[in-house]
Amino acid sequence: MRLLIVTKGYPPRNSARSLQVQKVAEAMHKGEHGSTFAGGPLVTSVAQHVVGRVRQPAFLAEVEAKGNLLASAEAAGLKPAFGCRMGICNTCVCTKVSGTVRNLATGELNDQNNVQIKLCVSEAVSPVQIDL
Repeated sequence: MRLLIVTKGYPPRNSARSLQVQKVAEAMHKGEHGSTFAGGPLVTSVAQHVVGRVRQPAFLAEVEAKGNLLASAEAAGLKPAFGCRMGICNTCVCTKVSGTVRNLATGELNDQNNVQIKLCVSEAVSPVQIDL
């Protein structure tokens, strides 16, 4: 007999549900169950894959490139003005000459040329040219 007990774990679409039947509970013995956080074969395999992927230099470079424009500029050795890093103070406002950006706070896309954007809450969606 096989039983899957799901409680906020794998599979993720089933959450906060638990199945417990006395007859089944009596039939289960130590080692005949799995848990999201117990380090079973599935969890261990997934963890090994994720750690292996994250440690690859190409993956890290891709993550850095997908950050906000302020972080990307700083990673490139530039020193744009900034203040709060949350889109509140407007210190990092500059002109986007061309390209498309996504506002990370609102999700709004902006593909207009020669408009003011906030570097700290803007993410490049296409190649972007900016006047710092």
